[in-house]
Amino acid sequence: MIIDKAAKDEDILIYGSNDALRNFIHVEDVAKIIALVIQRKIKGTYACMNTKNVSYSEVAAAAIEAFGSKSTVKFIKEQPDIPNNIFEPDDSLFRLIDYYPQISISHGMKKEADYRKMAR
Repeated sequence: MIIDKAAKDEDILIYGSNDALRNFIHVEDVAKIIALVIQRKIKGTYACMNTKNVSYSEVAAAAIEAFGSKSTVKFIKEQPDIPNNIFEPDDSLFRLIDYYPQISISHGMKKEADYRKMAR
């Protein structure tokens, strides 16, 4: 929703006053990680998440910048807070494959904006 609103120059509304944290990992990083796990014949169960959590306002700022948007971010404090939804960092898989996620939220947003422009 944040990406769609930024792409349309619409205001981005975040409920409550908590700038909720999320953990996003770009699909290209996931594909690279899967390939390395297969190549190195890693067995077991591991967490595969970004090493950095980001807030909704960081996601919105990245989308606004990527799309050159006129959107603004507004917190609707009258609404209940959105809780954080993050996991305890675990880089054990990344150490095994000697690879960490490379694509930041801002770079990922730029890639999405470029993709949408090409798809038109």
